[in-house]
Amino acid sequence: MQNNESKEMYIKAIYNIYKTNGVVHNIDIANYLNLSKPSVTIALKKLSDQNLLQIDEDNHVWLTDDGLKIANGVSKKFTMLKDLLKKVGVPDDKASNAACKIEHAIDDDIYTYLRLWLDKY
Repeated sequence: MQNNESKEMYIKAIYNIYKTNGVVHNIDIANYLNLSKPSVTIALKKLSDQNLLQIDEDNHVWLTDDGLKIANGVSKKFTMLKDLLKKVGVPDDKASNAACKIEHAIDDDIYTYLRLWLDKY
């Protein structure tokens, strides 16, 4: 894993693919992230070593409880940021793209402050 953003992108991809397909394979992640299968294999090994995912005997990729915790946090940040950007007039597609980039840059404290502000207004 290069950095926290990369780790979060993989975990979010696994989470989203699972929600859509009910099962996740290496090739699904490669296609979702537009990366090569060997690159994904290396990243999955590192994430597995960090106890964030498991790969079963059928090569299904599963997030562990720790991986799910990260996925849920990133997903909440993305949704809140997209909602905030749309609220100030950013078109939906631009709001999605920007929220995806910003979600990795803010910590939990900033997320909480933004969420409280957004809930007020």
